[in-house]
Order: sequence, then C-alpha cells, then structure tokens
Amino acid sequence: MQANGNGLTGEFSDLRNYIISHIIWNPHLDDQAILAEFVNLHYKAATPVIMEYITFLHDNVEERNLHPRCFPSPEDVGLDAESSQRVFDYFQEALALADNSEVQSRVEKASIPAYKAMLVAGSDIPHKRRRALIAEYIALCKRHGLTHTAEHQVAEAYFEELHQQ
Repeated sequence: MQANGNGLTGEFSDLRNYIISHIIWNPHLDDQAILAEFVNLHYKAATPVIMEYITFLHDNVEERNLHPRCFPSPEDVGLDAESSQRVFDYFQEALALADNSEVQSRVEKASIPAYKAMLVAGSDIPHKRRRALIAEYIALCKRHGLTHTAEHQVAEAYFEELHQQ
C-alpha cells in the first residue's frame, strides 16, 4: 500500500492513512479488521456498499490476474466500460445511503475516482452525459480540495484537458 503524496483527496487517502498509521506501529495487526473499522466509523450507513466496492476492486484485479505497479493505466487496474460503470453505481448507491451531510461529503470525496474511471475508461458515453460527468467531477474535485489528478498532473491542467474533449 502507498499513501497519496500529493494531497488528501487521492483514492481512499483517508483509509490509506488510517491503515498505514496503524500497521506502521504494529505490523502484526489484522489489516482487514482495520479496514472494516475505518469504513464502519467513516461511512456509517453507507458501509455495506463501500465494502462491496472495495471487494469488487480487489476481486476484479485478482480475477484478471493483474499486478498494478506505479502509474497504472485503467487497463492495468482492470477498468473497462463495464467495471467503470459498476464502480460509479456503487458510489451512487452509497450516496443514497448516506444519512447525514458529513457522511455524504465523505462518500462524495471517495467517489471522485469513480467519476474519473467513467471519464477515462467509460467507453462510448453520449456527449451530453459525458459533459455532465465532467462538470460533476470538476465540482467534486474543487469542493474537496483536489490539487492533483495524478502524481505529476495539477488538477487545473487536467480540468482544461477535459473541457477541450
């Protein structure tokens, strides 16, 4: 596992930091128990769907016999049109379960990579829907203070690329 070095809004950065901070002090802890503890505390009513999403990501990569390295492409992590839509749907369901504004904000923040997955691996999305996804993605990124969309890519530059598509 690797933490996000360029901000606090990378994919599950809160979860990564939580697990790493526990394991670094006691490497004998059960990482799955720590994961479950964090998700339960952080996502509350949306926990079951978030856990399904995490399981799906893991199983999808494992079933495809993939071994993602640094700076993976969508294909390297098992993202295609079908899996991207499924990932996106998990977060729509989790948002519907979020029972207060704090949890809703946390789920929104966690959903940012799902939007990006749709934009980079979502295949033939109709133009109007794609424009709406881009607008929602950028709004979420700005709302949650995302500064980079990749380790070496400033968010504003990527937003500009999206607008030109």
